[in-house]
Amino acid sequence: MTRRGHDRSFDTAFQSKVGLSKWLTPATRDEVERLAEAGKEAIPMVPVAFVTDHVETSYELALEIPEELEEEGAAFPDQYEVIPGLNSHPRFIEALADVAAGQLELPGTQTPAPWSAHPRYKASGRTVRCHQCERIVEATNWAEASKSPRPA
Repeated sequence: MTRRGHDRSFDTAFQSKVGLSKWLTPATRDEVERLAEAGKEAIPMVPVAFVTDHVETSYELALEIPEELEEEGAAFPDQYEVIPGLNSHPRFIEALADVAAGQLELPGTQTPAPWSAHPRYKASGRTVRCHQCERIVEATNWAEASKSPRPA
């Protein structure tokens, strides 16, 4: 947000309280209700605690909060969407690979190949199968990919 110059307003809320101990505030459910009562017609929810979709968070945001507010007759925005996590987005995976490669300490003058030199995963070319059920899985067969020629 700092790099964007705070050109769009945002609010922060917290969820997944467990037990009787004091928790961070405001609660996500209360914040959604407050924003709707304030006249916000659209609320995009961006869960930032995880970089991949987290089943508990997704359930709370997409199902539990809307149902609770509806049952109570509380205000709710016309448009409410839970934005998915970064998951396996190619640019996110590339960034992770760059960070990991940058931390490698290899012997001598050996350096890791740049990310662009590595084989690219294409969902259309999926052939990796689960060894138990023969379903095609969302994975790269790195043993096969490593056999492909790399640029010099």
